[in-house]
Amino acid sequence: MFLLNFIFFLSGFIFIYFGYMIWRYKKLWLIAGYNEKRVADKEGLARFTGFYLFLMSFIIIVISIIGMIFDINTTIPYTIAVVIISIRMAFGHRKFEKKY
Repeated sequence: MFLLNFIFFLSGFIFIYFGYMIWRYKKLWLIAGYNEKRVADKEGLARFTGFYLFLMSFIIIVISIIGMIFDINTTIPYTIAVVIISIRMAFGHRKFEKKY
């Protein structure tokens, strides 16, 4: 279980990196399905996505540390956290699209 939780731990830092690149440097092309022509507020989208990636990484890192300390399987909490936050991000991206 330690190795699995360590991989989750590392994935948390990968999310931090991508969140930082999107939030700080506005690398919006890192967002899956990003279409520059459909976005009305690029700054807002970068802040929103960066924040939720930071939130996701924090939750993932905490879950993985708990799993490493107590030597438990954290696959289900990890998956639930990633899925819920990803869904929230997908629906939240709609408010930054242009209204036609």
